[in-house]
Amino acid sequence: MNYFDKAPKALIRAFKKQYPDLQPQTFNQWLTPSLSDLKDPYRLSGMKKSVERIHEAYTKDEKICIYGDFDLDGSSATALLYDALKQFGFKHVEYLQARRLKDGYGFHAHFVTDLHERDVSLIISVDVGINAFDAVNRANELGVDVIITDHHLPDTTLPDAFAIINPNSGVCESGMGQLCGAGVAFYLSLGILKTWKLLNYKVDFNPKELLDLFIIGTLTDLVPLIDENRTLVKHGLKIFERTQRPGLKALKAALKLNKSPLSSSDIAIRLAPKLNALSRLDTDIKPIDIMLCDDRHIAKDLVDRVLDFNGERIKLQRAAEIQAFEMAFEHDDDFHLICSEEFHKGVIGLIATSLAQRTELPSFVGSIKAGVISGSARLPKLSQYNLVDMMSQCGALSQSGGHSQAAGFSLELKNLELFREQLKKAIPQSTEILKPDIKTLIHTTAKLSELDENYLKWCDRLEPFGVGFELPVYLIEDVQISGFKELKGGHLRLNLQQNSHVSNGIWFGPRISPGELDKILNKNSETSFNIALRPEWNDFAGVRRVQMMVQDLEILDQK
Repeated sequence: MNYFDKAPKALIRAFKKQYPDLQPQTFNQWLTPSLSDLKDPYRLSGMKKSVERIHEAYTKDEKICIYGDFDLDGSSATALLYDALKQFGFKHVEYLQARRLKDGYGFHAHFVTDLHERDVSLIISVDVGINAFDAVNRANELGVDVIITDHHLPDTTLPDAFAIINPNSGVCESGMGQLCGAGVAFYLSLGILKTWKLLNYKVDFNPKELLDLFIIGTLTDLVPLIDENRTLVKHGLKIFERTQRPGLKALKAALKLNKSPLSSSDIAIRLAPKLNALSRLDTDIKPIDIMLCDDRHIAKDLVDRVLDFNGERIKLQRAAEIQAFEMAFEHDDDFHLICSEEFHKGVIGLIATSLAQRTELPSFVGSIKAGVISGSARLPKLSQYNLVDMMSQCGALSQSGGHSQAAGFSLELKNLELFREQLKKAIPQSTEILKPDIKTLIHTTAKLSELDENYLKWCDRLEPFGVGFELPVYLIEDVQISGFKELKGGHLRLNLQQNSHVSNGIWFGPRISPGELDKILNKNSETSFNIALRPEWNDFAGVRRVQMMVQDLEILDQK
């Protein structure tokens, strides 16, 4: 069927703006991607050597440990590979994760010593390890083999591991660099499955059933939803709807996510933060405990505790946000550098994100303990700068690293003001490069009347949306605001009108205050605006309505 000709014109216009050579066949593939089109797992460098070593461990009944990062990507990758190995028939497999607050990020050498003392002879890292030189060297000294599976960028050299599977290692030509840690772990399971079948091993294993774990890591790690990721998330959302994992079922029920279809935002925005609260607060239960729980009664108790911990996380975050925004403009800088002993280390990334988006300035937020600052840095959305490059110019830091838009750092408290002075030099004189430009978000123009229920039903069919495949943003010209209401948190609910068509809109974190908007409308109620917005569903009390998510606006004229 040619869906291309049946889709709403506004939707096709938006995609053609983003993909000028868009063909009907490509659009149809977006709607119905096939698992049969996935790349061969053996295209990944290091896959053959890794699977051969894992097979040796199987035949010799060796003890294996999966070492995972503590975030949701690492947790889902660990759970996914653990589940797969158990189904492949491995009898002696365990998993280990560092703790966020106690141990910090990374594959740590002291864990290798502990694992060796427990007779572990093979360690498989997931979502971590590409820069773990000390841990790998320690393993080599002890005769423990390490297989690194990761997706992060390496240093100039690679660790001397037994094997490395990382599509972003610089030596891998698979073209699968969009995979996150859970994605690489999933492909390792496909590689093992392919070999097991060639060896005529009896395998009662369907890799599709791992996709409910895969999507948690993929949708929370903000990797591009293109190629393999898009196909796997598309199918994974369906698997998640009918997941038989007691922990995930209990969490879905508690969050009232027992619906079809599930969207990518249901997982990334509604479900994931609850699990993330566990590692942020370093609680006695971890996200992986929910993922792998096999008892529905225990699962119910665990989920009750998850929601309690998330409530605690919200309180800590709100208290820190209030303090952070009070401190935000104590210095006349083109960035924010805020540190406090009262900031819980587990929420500083959330505070930095909130500060960066609401003030449109780079934000560095740190938690002080025993004379040391542990910090998180964030840039505003659409900023073209790179945090890693920026912080590499700051010699006051003890450590720094991460991604271009989100990174971490640490330094001694005595070097705080030196860091501030170095940031002043590292950040460009003109901050335009750091500030978001809404024009870069707009895909095309549309009429309010085009963005109706039928439009959103087609968007549902095109899920998943996310990084690299975003919901279109439209420029709606010559719109009037017939009324508005201020919501809790300074957000605005707007009544939008274009000709005779009226729509409800909501603007989170508006750059114009309710008082300023009130003055404009009181001065002339017929003031016109150009508004950038994205339509989404608003589900309330069992009723679905179209709601316009306002991104920005500009005043046109005053008639």
